[in-house]
Amino acid sequence: MSQFSRSVTIAAALAIALTVRGTAALAADGGGRPEPELQRVALGTGGAVATTHPAATRAGIEILRRGGNAVDAAVAAAAVSGLTNPGNNGPGGLSYMTIYLSHQQRAVAIGDRAPAPAAFGPDDRKGLVGTGALSVGVPTAVMVWERALERYGTISLRRALQPAITVGRKGFVVLSAFPRADRLKAFTSSRELYFDENLEPYPVGSLFRNPDLARTYELIAKGGAAAFYRGPIARAIVDSIQNPPLAADARQYAAEAALRPGKMALADLAAYQLPAISPTRVRYRGYDIYSTPPPESGGSTVSEALNILEGFDLPGSDRALALHRLIEASKLAFADRARYVGDPRFVDVPLEELLSQGYADKRRCLIGDTAMKAPVAPGDPTPPYDTTCPASGSGQVEVEHVSSTDHVSVVDRWGNAVSFTSTNVSSSGVVVPGYGFFLNNEMTNFNPQPLFEGDPNLAETGKRPRGNMAPTLVVRDGHPVLSIGVAGGQTIQTTVLGILVNHLDFGMPLPEALAAARASQQNTASTPAEPGFLDRYGGELSARFGQRFSSTGEIGVAQGISILPDGRFVAVADARGGGGDARVVVPAE
Repeated sequence: MSQFSRSVTIAAALAIALTVRGTAALAADGGGRPEPELQRVALGTGGAVATTHPAATRAGIEILRRGGNAVDAAVAAAAVSGLTNPGNNGPGGLSYMTIYLSHQQRAVAIGDRAPAPAAFGPDDRKGLVGTGALSVGVPTAVMVWERALERYGTISLRRALQPAITVGRKGFVVLSAFPRADRLKAFTSSRELYFDENLEPYPVGSLFRNPDLARTYELIAKGGAAAFYRGPIARAIVDSIQNPPLAADARQYAAEAALRPGKMALADLAAYQLPAISPTRVRYRGYDIYSTPPPESGGSTVSEALNILEGFDLPGSDRALALHRLIEASKLAFADRARYVGDPRFVDVPLEELLSQGYADKRRCLIGDTAMKAPVAPGDPTPPYDTTCPASGSGQVEVEHVSSTDHVSVVDRWGNAVSFTSTNVSSSGVVVPGYGFFLNNEMTNFNPQPLFEGDPNLAETGKRPRGNMAPTLVVRDGHPVLSIGVAGGQTIQTTVLGILVNHLDFGMPLPEALAAARASQQNTASTPAEPGFLDRYGGELSARFGQRFSSTGEIGVAQGISILPDGRFVAVADARGGGGDARVVVPAE
């Protein structure tokens, strides 16, 4: 069977096999009908959308059905995700979008991390915990939505926000538990929105409404991003940061967690400007791989690892050897990430050198038949690159930053593709009173103290912390073949890397590539791996190559769309995480 035929056959089978029944609850339109089926895989034409919730997917599909393009649909879906996945997405967070413009045959990027307020300095990061107002950076998501539509969309922000306004008012079915309940209970605005009268979070299967966020979206729809960064919304944001709405019975929790008021001012919001950025690009197996630039580390880390793997014949290797090389390449890329990647406005990031094939060749020579002892040392990307292979050396264990994200993948009928990842990091826990959205806790992504001299990820006024997001597009001969992205903090890079290798090297159809068991090596002494990975590969990798593993739960939550040679779309939503929904405009018969 040809690869094309195999892809179509498996995709069609999985589209049926992986469709699961939604929760028997009121529909999002409030009409009393059961929630439509939750689809993990869809095959068809006319455009495709994959998100973490069917309400978000339907919003994107409806925009495509009415003639909107992939950028239009991505913004609409992301705004709905701010309701359905509120801890990980929304107006109080940050976003990155990688876009392929089919008619121009070029990739572009829009996005930004949340910069530190003007009054936030290095000492403020010391002892900072994830909960509370001091951890909040200047939100960027709303500006990203507006800029993307202005430059590359076909509809207004007002129209793009209409589906989210409707969902906020009429409600949606809760598919997974709202996260970090202890954090939310500390603030009156958060508990009033996300807990019932018994201080219990709304359960999975319940109908949830957020009219406050619907009203916020209406204000933004009417006044544009300016309505968010100036005026009543901005004043409410600053007030909730400078005077956090701490619950009376949470004083002890606040004292134990050392919660402090934040330092954001109205001037921080009013002065915010979205910087111009360009996507990273590398060639891998004849494909162009586009992703996010620094201070996001997803694009550079995945791209460097791919460059290292380019010199290995992974399809011609047995699977254990290929996985060993994948794990080792990830160690090396993460070592360089920690040493060199930060906000390029504040530190010199040698991105061109890090993503050069010459440097990858130099790093590849360190990979042998025995696992390198991690953490390995970073390399020196300064050219020229000789053929001498130095010892790997010992590196520094990086601080683990806890975060989660939300992802939307969209491809339209014209071949435009979008990979769009958003985050609130792990959420400060603070809901802006009366406006219904969480504020991020981006400042926790700075390292609390230097890991080494010249650490690029230390807090400074106005600086962006290093991030992990990797919204990625794969293009061949001017045509997109894959939109992929992942939620999962520092596991994002390894999950995107693994899916790309599964799909491009091992020939797995996208549903199989996403479903495959995962491991996540981030230059640590042992590699966290899902039980399925350990059961299938752990013993052989340990015995043959000396790899060390630790068992963990689910790694990453991915959404993606592949474009088949006949032009049909295979949209896939990861079963991990409890949600996930993928649809096409015209399903295959």
